[in-house]
Amino acid sequence: MDNRDVKTLQILEEIAVNHDVSQRSLALKLDVSLGMVNSFVKHLTAKGYFRAKALPKERVRYILTPEGAAEKTRLAYDYIKYSFDLYKKSYGIIQETLKELAGSGVRTVAIYGVGVISEMICQEVSALGIGISALIDDANKGKVFYGRKAIGLDDMGTVAFDRVILADCDNQQYSVERIISAGVDRKMIVTLDHRTYV
Repeated sequence: MDNRDVKTLQILEEIAVNHDVSQRSLALKLDVSLGMVNSFVKHLTAKGYFRAKALPKERVRYILTPEGAAEKTRLAYDYIKYSFDLYKKSYGIIQETLKELAGSGVRTVAIYGVGVISEMICQEVSALGIGISALIDDANKGKVFYGRKAIGLDDMGTVAFDRVILADCDNQQYSVERIISAGVDRKMIVTLDHRTYV
């Protein structure tokens, strides 16, 4: 499923819920330009997925057609399948990485970043005999996740670990630099894509 399909699904879902949605509010929700939304709307209208009805005060009402509803359902199914396949692939990468760590004698890890990836890591480590010494996430410091209270990066010196697993995949280079600045040797940082950041 490509980005265009995702944006199409988002527009169709918004129109199904709110017939009076403006292109400006669609642009904000989809985090794209107004011109791009306008292009999408023209394209989807031409395909017959919805009709546009002019209203007073230069407003437009969008009415989803049966074809549009069918396309929305198809795209939603594709999105769920794509997401599930991505989840399975990510889970496989995590399992492989953790098995490598266990095989090399790693017994405790700290996890940097709280989210779906860290949740998958937490589910897998105990089966491999690896303990979690800390969840590190400045934005969520003090909050409890998976039965553990998250600590900040400045508290890393208070916990012992064999490796730090990077579960924050949004900006890995920046995250690695932050972990190193906290006094952790680069060789102690494990990324799930096995890339080396200097």
